[in-house]
Amino acid sequence: MDRADVTAQVTAAKRREGLSWTDLGDRAGADRVWLTAALLGQHPVPPELARKLGDVLGLTEEAVAILQEIPTRGSFETLPPTDPTIYRLYEVLQVYGPALKALIHEDSGDGIMSAINFNLALERGESDAGPRVRITLDGKFLPVPMGAIERLAKQDASPACRCAGRGVLPSSNGTSELTPSHSPLIAAANARARETLDAGWPRPGCSRFKAGRR
Repeated sequence: MDRADVTAQVTAAKRREGLSWTDLGDRAGADRVWLTAALLGQHPVPPELARKLGDVLGLTEEAVAILQEIPTRGSFETLPPTDPTIYRLYEVLQVYGPALKALIHEDSGDGIMSAINFNLALERGESDAGPRVRITLDGKFLPVPMGAIERLAKQDASPACRCAGRGVLPSSNGTSELTPSHSPLIAAANARARETLDAGWPRPGCSRFKAGRR
C-alpha cells in the first residue's frame, strides 16, 4: 500500500459515509483546505489527527500509518494541467504571476513568499452576477539575505573548490577538465557542470557555496 492507495481509501470512505471535505475538517477540528490537501496526498498528517481520521473514515491501521509519512509532493502529471478547474488557476499565474512578482518586490523588496509558512483560504462569495470564488494566499515574506550574497561576490575560490561538482575535476594547470563520460546521462551532467564552471558559479561543497547560499 502506498499514499495513492490511501487516498483512494479516503475518498471511498468519504463517499460511503456521505461526508464532504468541510465535514471532515469540522469533525477533525482542522482547517478544511489544509486537511483536504493532506488527505489527497500532499502533507503528512500528525499522529493524533491521523488516528481520529482513521476512526471517522474506518481506515486500516496501515493506512493511518501511511497518512503520517512525509509524501512526495506535487500533483501535476502533465503541464499545462488538463483539468479545467486546475488549469484556470495555472492560467491566473501565467497572466498575473509577473505582476504579482513585481508588486511583491515593490512592497517588500527582493525575496519570495513562503509556501511553507503559509495559509490558504477558500470562500464562496455572492454577487449580483452569481456565486464567486475567493482564494486567499497568505505566506511569510522571505527576503534574500543580501549580506550573504555580498560575501559570495567578494570571495574567490580556488579551481579545486570551483570544480568540486560531480563529474568535474581540477587539472594540474589549475583549470577545469571533465572526467571521462560513460553514459549519455553523465555526459549531460558534465556539460551542465562545464556551463557552471564557465559562469564562475561555486559548486556545492565549496566554501563560497556554504557562505553564500542556504
